[in-house]
Amino acid sequence: MTFKQKTLAVVITATLIGCNAEDNKELPISNDNVYPPIATEVVAPALYVGQTVKGTYKFVDPNATPRAEEGSVYSWRNAADETEIIAAQALPVYAYLEGLNLKFCVTPKAQGDINTVGTENCSLPKTVNGPLGAKPEVIAGSVTVSNTTPTVGNVLTGSYEFDTGLGVTEGTSAFAWKTSTDTVGTEKTITLGNTLEGKQVQFCVTPKTDSTPAVAGDEVCSALTDAITVKAGSAPVASNITLSAEAFIGVELTADYTFTDADGDLEGASTYSWKSGVSKVSTTKTYTPVEGDKGTALEFCVTPVAKTGIPTNGTEVCGTTTPVAVVSEAKPIASNVISEVQAPATDTEVGATLRGNYDYAQANGSLEGASAAVWKVDNIAGEVCADPRTCDYTITQADLGKQLDFCVTPQTALSTAGDEVCLTSKVTPKGIKIEGKLEYDQELIATVYGYAADATLGEWKVDTSNQTGPVDEGNKSVQHTGNIYRIGARGSLATDYDWFADAGVGLLEARDFIGKSVEYCVDVNGTAKCLNAADSASVAGGLYYDAANASKRGIEPVRTIENGTLTYHRPLTFAETQLKDKVGFNANLLTAAAPQTFNGIDWAMYNHEQTDVYTACTNLYDGEQWALPIGITGSLYSADNYPGNNAPDAGNYYLGSLNKGFVTSNEEVDRLMSPVFGWPTGASTPVDIKTHYMSASVRIGTDPLKYWALRMYASTSGNSATLTTNFNQFVSCVTVTPTP
Repeated sequence: MTFKQKTLAVVITATLIGCNAEDNKELPISNDNVYPPIATEVVAPALYVGQTVKGTYKFVDPNATPRAEEGSVYSWRNAADETEIIAAQALPVYAYLEGLNLKFCVTPKAQGDINTVGTENCSLPKTVNGPLGAKPEVIAGSVTVSNTTPTVGNVLTGSYEFDTGLGVTEGTSAFAWKTSTDTVGTEKTITLGNTLEGKQVQFCVTPKTDSTPAVAGDEVCSALTDAITVKAGSAPVASNITLSAEAFIGVELTADYTFTDADGDLEGASTYSWKSGVSKVSTTKTYTPVEGDKGTALEFCVTPVAKTGIPTNGTEVCGTTTPVAVVSEAKPIASNVISEVQAPATDTEVGATLRGNYDYAQANGSLEGASAAVWKVDNIAGEVCADPRTCDYTITQADLGKQLDFCVTPQTALSTAGDEVCLTSKVTPKGIKIEGKLEYDQELIATVYGYAADATLGEWKVDTSNQTGPVDEGNKSVQHTGNIYRIGARGSLATDYDWFADAGVGLLEARDFIGKSVEYCVDVNGTAKCLNAADSASVAGGLYYDAANASKRGIEPVRTIENGTLTYHRPLTFAETQLKDKVGFNANLLTAAAPQTFNGIDWAMYNHEQTDVYTACTNLYDGEQWALPIGITGSLYSADNYPGNNAPDAGNYYLGSLNKGFVTSNEEVDRLMSPVFGWPTGASTPVDIKTHYMSASVRIGTDPLKYWALRMYASTSGNSATLTTNFNQFVSCVTVTPTP
């Protein structure tokens, strides 16, 4: 197999900063399957009342490795007003549909989690016609076979009686001869071939009228025959034995022969043997002579065996080699070993495919045999290429900073190997490497490899012209020049209260960045070479916002906030609760009840009517202790109403203190998000954005149950509410702050 690797745009390595364990949360990204599937040739068949029809289409996945279809969505609709008739591929055509123009639509879906849903495609409309007429029938019990105890080679004829008592005339009825698994004939007669030996067959007829179009009745079949018996005939014959090469020590020999059978029987498990003198040395079609065979004429013998018919075994026949000799030839030489960039690439950049080549020579003119070619990365060899003349290697992110080499060991047709020869000048891959976190107020670091460029002159770009997250990124502007960029404009602001105390005046705020992608560009001889950190597999973190595409992510809010002895986690997006382990969370993470859209992002909301809602936190990550936080303690509340939650003791760092000390939108109704941390806060009005943060604390003795909730949009007073179980709320999970 040719040695290849998948291509990604750059190499990115995660940088883990600080002693806080939560700094090490990495959300992976996958960039395979860049195209969604396609439904083509969508067709609605002719429609007649009383029939059940099925729409047809062709499923196409245009990616390099096509995926299988899974879960495509179907719809039959009235073409006049788009009213859906049925959400299925099959349509029963009822009388009330007569006269309507219907179309069949399909939305293709592929297996996997990236770009799985394609664009809906619909057929041309078809008019529903009236019924074709009464279905024709075959008289019960009339379908028979001429011989029910057949032998291979027999000709069978099917018979039946068309029922004319229904007032219809027979047209061109359809026939089928069937085994238990296959249709083996479509005429009224069939000649039983060798492949049917041991099987049972039956004759089936589908009656049709002579009307235009014809009306088809239901298929009716005869009883199965007995198993078709073997036909006595001639034994198989093996002839024309040939060997692939002359007999030399260490050179593999492959035997071949011609199999024939006068009765047309197929070949079964013929048996083989190689003999060296009187010793049997192999029972396969191949054999490599060893030193002990020197001077001996080898003999290859085959006993032909037929798969069907009798007799099955033929007579053994043999062929003899020349005496085994020792190969005596000069070693072959490989020269002019080169590496070429394959089109459309023009340089040795990440994503380019390289092909090695060389010249072969041998002093005595011996032909080239199985020469071994291989690509090496920092002198570590990959797989040997199946074809040394098309030995390709695709440069990946992991190759940046390393040296690539193409090496070949020439070999003659008689397996004489020469010395390994490699490139005179090794290949230096070119590209950009980014490391860091795609998180507000975290650093990204760019390193340039192979290009004649200064990474410190590179520009970091984000579209801060709007506050709609990933919805609109068409106006990226330079945020920083240098090879290191701290995302955003937080600076020294410790809390949202610092912002509202005029320290944030004139600055961009977090919601200008949340959900956006970050691009790094550097000039290389007048051409900008750019890399989008959101598409980089080794950049940690990020906010995932598209449940249909696990590769889409943007800048996430500050991931965690340390509040004394407790650490609180940012709310998740609606998509993240659906993608779960595909983007770094626990596979059993609870799916959110509803989305709340702020900043062009659907944030996850839960409610207490969801079974075990606390698992939105206890199943946040694998192997970590997170919980739905305590909102309040005291005689009026049960601090943690969920036995399986095990919320840590809040002390002075209960959920409300997170608002009092860190996160707020200061009751500004048009802000909706924390300016320093980027967390969604909501606002007091209108009602549809009045969103709270959930706690595990329940008011004692209330009916219905009422849980304590936090108004994160409020200021330090009046920030709590007591809500019934049906209210959808954000969730910020809590854990004990790790000791540095």
